[in-house]
Parts: sequence; C-alpha cells; structure tokens
Amino acid sequence: MQLNHVRRALASATCALLGGHASAAPDGGDGWSVESAVLYYGEKDRVQVLEPTLFASRELDDENRLVVRGVVDVMSGATPNGAVPTDTPQTFTTASSRYTVDADAPPRMDFEDLRLAFGFDWERTGEGGDRRLLTGDVSVETDYLSMGGGGTWSWDTRDRLTTLSLGVGGNFDWVFPGGGPPAPLDPLDGAAALHLIQEEDDDDDEGEGGEGGFEEGEARYGVNTLLGVTQVLSRGALLQLNWTHAEQGGYLDDPYKLLSVVGADGRPVGYRWESRPDRRSSDALFGRLVWQLPLLHHVVHLGYRYYRDDWGVEANTTDLKYRIDLGRRLYLQPHLRYHRQGAADFYRYYLVAGEPLPDHASADYRLAEMESRLAGLKVARETKSGEMALRLEYMVQSGESHPDGAPGILTGYDLYPDLEAVMVQFTWSFRF
Repeated sequence: MQLNHVRRALASATCALLGGHASAAPDGGDGWSVESAVLYYGEKDRVQVLEPTLFASRELDDENRLVVRGVVDVMSGATPNGAVPTDTPQTFTTASSRYTVDADAPPRMDFEDLRLAFGFDWERTGEGGDRRLLTGDVSVETDYLSMGGGGTWSWDTRDRLTTLSLGVGGNFDWVFPGGGPPAPLDPLDGAAALHLIQEEDDDDDEGEGGEGGFEEGEARYGVNTLLGVTQVLSRGALLQLNWTHAEQGGYLDDPYKLLSVVGADGRPVGYRWESRPDRRSSDALFGRLVWQLPLLHHVVHLGYRYYRDDWGVEANTTDLKYRIDLGRRLYLQPHLRYHRQGAADFYRYYLVAGEPLPDHASADYRLAEMESRLAGLKVARETKSGEMALRLEYMVQSGESHPDGAPGILTGYDLYPDLEAVMVQFTWSFRF
C-alpha cells in the first residue's frame, strides 16, 4: 500500500466534509486523468435516480493540480409528503400542484426533476510541503440553485508522519418552488383543505418543481469549519480524525412537506405546511483507520462518525470496508454501514385538531428516530492507467411504525414504512 495514495484518499474525505466533492480520479503522470461513473439509485415504490458523473484532473506543474467535475441527476418517482394515511382518498391542493392519494395508501407526491452540477478543485503544494486546496461548486434544479466553495490548508510535521488540516467552506442556496415557498404552518391552499373526491383531472396534476418564479424564492446559507489530523501509525496504517462545525440559516423548511391535522378518530380534518427553525448549528466528529493487514495485503477501512445539532438530532454511523486482493490486479471490497439517529425535537407524525399550534413541526421522515443498515460489494480491476469497478449495495431504513398514543384508526396504519434502496455503480478511470 502506497501511503501517498492513502493520504490523497483521506484528503478527499476532508474536502467532502466541507461540502466539496474531491475527485477520486487517479493522479500522477502527464496529461489528464479521468474518472467516469454511472450510478443508479432506486427506492422501492419511491425515488429513482440515474446519475452519470465525470471527473478530470491534471498536474499543471510540480506545484499545482486542477480537478474539474460534472454531475447530472435524473430523478423521478414518488416521495412521502408527510401526511398520514387514512381510509378515504386524499387530495392535496397547493399553489403549484394537485394530486390524489388512494385510500389506505402512504401519501406520496409524484415528481420528475433534473439536476446539473459543476465544480473544480485547485491544489497547490508549497516548498515546505504545505498544501492548499480550493474548491468551488454550483448546481441547479428546476426549483433550487446552490453555490458553494471552500479552502483547506494542510501542513506536514518535519518527520512527515503527521498532517494537520484547517478548512473553511460555505454555501448560498436559493429555493424557488412553484407558487413560492409556503408560509410555515399555514393551511394548504390558504384553507383547512381536506378534499375527498371520486375523480381527478389528470391535466391538473403536477409534482415537485412546478411552474414558479425565481424572484419568489427564499435564501438559505451555511458556513462550515474543520480541524483535522492525519497520523501515520506504521508503514501500512493511517489514522484520520476530523471535527467539523456547521452553521446554517435562512429558509430551512422543505417547501413540499406538510403535516396532517387529525381528529379524535385519527382521520385528517386538514393539512398544514411544516415549520423548521431558521437556524441550525451542528458538530460532527469523524475518525477513519486505514490499515493494510500484514502478509495478506488486504486493506481495512474502518470509519465512525458522531453527529449532533441544536435541533435535537443525534446520530452515530459506523462504516467498514475490507479490500481483498485476488491477484492479477483484481480485488473485492465488501462494505457494511450502520446508522442510527434520534428524532428532532419538533418531529411529529401529525398535529391534533383543537390543540395549540407549536412554534415548529415537521413530519419529514429524515428527521425522525430511525436506523439504517447497508451491505454492499465492489468488484474492481486495476489497469495500467486506472481502474474499472462495479459496486452493488442494498440499504434498509426503518423507524417507529406504530408510535404510542396514535388516535383512532391510526393505530392500524404503518406511520413509518421501511425504506428499501438499491445502488448500482460502474466506474472507469484512465489517463490520456
């Protein structure tokens, strides 16, 4: 195992923590190094994503390296809107969409969207071995614009066994859904809208990202800081530790998420848009051990991340990859990941009619108490100028399906259906 390659992999992880997307393309040599990839991500009965990506890097001289990248996300399917199921059809009318959900079905909104993203990294190595990495990114969807950038400075100690890192990153986003972002906790369509109908006009149906105005949008922003250390433990082992602090502000709601207002029998009597605080402060501790086993030439990647924020979310993630060298430049890499998190303080499955409205409330399943398990396998062959690889992964995410205190008919419904997802990715890297 070559330590400089592992150092670059850990530097990529540092950049990712600051919001960048450092290239994993092979480095070194004259000309351009390119990595292309196609990812398919599919959730059962939910979201489907096809994502081609292209990374290209070039050593400009002995001190400077440039990486450019492009990503396209083609997204479609259905996403939970936050409402609870019930025993009659439900129709949701908003400023830009109108859609109906069958009786007893999980309320989901159909959508189609396209995301284009571009970015660059510029890495400069100084005479004393210090390195400066500058990144910039921009992405655009039909209802979302994001711009970000960051810088990471790294210094080696005199014995070159320890690397210290300091990073700063930031982003500015503009959210402009069809009809403009809804006001927090407002009733849908300006009224307590419960529509029970027998027919639906398909021409009126629109999903996420309907016609809207850019000028009606809302801003959100974020600033991240990072402190890190990478330590060479032995000839075949590296340890990385990072602490990241993030501050977010502005419009942090999801403009497509809502909550049901239910009566004593558990049936909806209305719907309200979600409301989240306009500030979020978070901290994350990340550690990774890369260790080549003696004699076997197998490599273990063991990572752990602890996260907490002032919304009340606390999460633990453990990640394990084990590279098995098969010879003839072939290797396998099994992958296991376990994630568990607590719910945000303002997470609710529903609101109850007649009770005072809270300051903040959200039924977004991503803010709930839940856990996820992932298992996967990567098969790869190293070539003279790069690598070809196929990665297959399967994930299951689950939460509290039958919460205590659910009223009336809600005791018979699954209020947090399991999420099952499959990921298939093919990558090809080369130089020219």
